[in-house]
Amino acid sequence: MRYIEDLYIKRFRGIKDLELSDLGEVNILLGKNNSGKTSVLEAIEIIENPLDEGSIIRVGKKRELFNNQSSSYNIFRNMLNKHSNSIEINGTIKEKQFEMSIKGKEISVISEASYSPIVKGFEGKAKVNFGQIHYEEDFKILQTDKSFVVDDKLNLLPIVHIAPIDHLLENSSNEVIKKGKKKELIQLLSIFDKDIIGLEMVEENNKTVPYIEHKKLGLMPLSTYGDGLKRVLLLGSSIIKAEKGVLLIDEVETAIHIDAFVDVFKWFIKACEKYNVQVFMTTHSIEVIDSILEIQDTEENVDFFRESLRVITIKNSIDENKTVVRNLDGFKAHEAREDFGLELR
Repeated sequence: MRYIEDLYIKRFRGIKDLELSDLGEVNILLGKNNSGKTSVLEAIEIIENPLDEGSIIRVGKKRELFNNQSSSYNIFRNMLNKHSNSIEINGTIKEKQFEMSIKGKEISVISEASYSPIVKGFEGKAKVNFGQIHYEEDFKILQTDKSFVVDDKLNLLPIVHIAPIDHLLENSSNEVIKKGKKKELIQLLSIFDKDIIGLEMVEENNKTVPYIEHKKLGLMPLSTYGDGLKRVLLLGSSIIKAEKGVLLIDEVETAIHIDAFVDVFKWFIKACEKYNVQVFMTTHSIEVIDSILEIQDTEENVDFFRESLRVITIKNSIDENKTVVRNLDGFKAHEAREDFGLELR
């Protein structure tokens, strides 16, 4: 299912006038460092709750995970396009036209208290158009702001974002199990390894620890399997959470051994099809691309390559006035690799 058919990121972070048309169900984003791959994922994530200041700040905080000194204001400022002091994102979402913008100016505020420091801030307007729905609201954030009111009156579609180290930090499988999806998660894991027959959450030292039940190895803590299975468990949990929505994965190859790429991505694509999930993933690895392209071995998969898979390369133009793309369907990308050894990144 293609919930996002096309996307025009007019202004966001370092991106300017990036047009992504004819998007697929599985979209692989390629490019050099600082080309804007992660920024594209962030721009898509903002679409989930485009009027919620807190959600926008949370999107930016993923980059600042280990920088506790960054204020919410600075995180937001870094998300504005440096040339226009704005965020502008348009597209076709669920067959409706979508437009959002946050435009304004920097302000300085001083309180009545004597000798109080000048506080910087941003003040402007947030506008969202989605089909026949139109919103325009005041938008203001100050350096001193530490909390934000949750506003989910315009929740467009489920979007889940996996960062490169989330498999080390999150226990999203517990959340999925609490929602009654344990059986589905085990079924997904069994596609990856047919000997996985169960998943248990065990309380140890006031922590919930996942245990894998394996036909040959018995019941063992997930930690004994290494980071690869942790990553697969996170992928499986996230696919279920993103059901009938969008899954964003930054550096999809993280923690997965190169020898397992073909099996993992066969499993991954089947799972996304089962739960009607549209995927946007970034990678630096040509092996990831080749592993996905290698799946083209049946007539059914040929159709998937033509209709559903997109290999998208992002780069800044020479004068850096525009972010440009090359968008190949999976069949053309496979031909380019097979016939010419073309570098797709």
